[in-house]
Amino acid sequence: MRPLLDAWRIARWRLSGRPAPPPPAFKQKLVRETARALGLRVLVETGTALGEMVAACLDAFDEIWSIELDRDLFERARERFAQVPRVTIVPGDSEVALPLVLTRVERPALFWLDGHEMVGGVTGRLSTPIRSELEAILDHPVEGHAILVDDARLFGRGDYPTLAEVEAMVRQRRPAWSVRVADDVIRIGPP
Repeated sequence: MRPLLDAWRIARWRLSGRPAPPPPAFKQKLVRETARALGLRVLVETGTALGEMVAACLDAFDEIWSIELDRDLFERARERFAQVPRVTIVPGDSEVALPLVLTRVERPALFWLDGHEMVGGVTGRLSTPIRSELEAILDHPVEGHAILVDDARLFGRGDYPTLAEVEAMVRQRRPAWSVRVADDVIRIGPP
C-alpha cells in the first residue's frame, strides 16, 4: 500500500508543477535511485528527525549512518532502529559528529544533508551547519562520494551560503565535480 501511496503523492506533486519542497516520497526515491545509479551502498544522513529517510532506504544500503542533534528525536530513532545492525543513529551536532562518522566510512557513500532548520516541522537546529558538512565530505580521502543537499530554496538566505559559494567550495576541493539544482535538491558529485 505504501508504494502506491508514495507514487500517487509524487504524481500529484508533478502534476501541480513540481512546487518546492517536493514530498518526502520523492526525496526518498531520489536517494534510492541516486545510490543505485552510482553503485553506492553506504548512506550518511544529517538530520534524522523521525527516521523516515532511514526507514525508506533500508533495502537500498548495506550501511546507514544518521546524525541527529535533538536528544528526543535521537532517542526515538535509536529505539526505532535498534534491531537493525546496519543502521547507526549518531547523537550530536553534525558539525562535530560528521567528521567522526567519516573516520568510519571506508568506501564511497551517498550523503543526504538535511541537518538544518526544518521550516514548520520538528527540528533540533535553528541554523545551518552546511558549510562544515560540505568541507568535511569534500576533504574526505575516499573517492566516489556523491552529495544531495535538501532545501536548495533556502540557500542565499540567513546563514545559508549562496549556491555560488557552494559551487566555489566544491570547485576548490574537487575541481572535476559538478553542482546542479533540481527539484529543490542540490546535487554534487563526480560528473
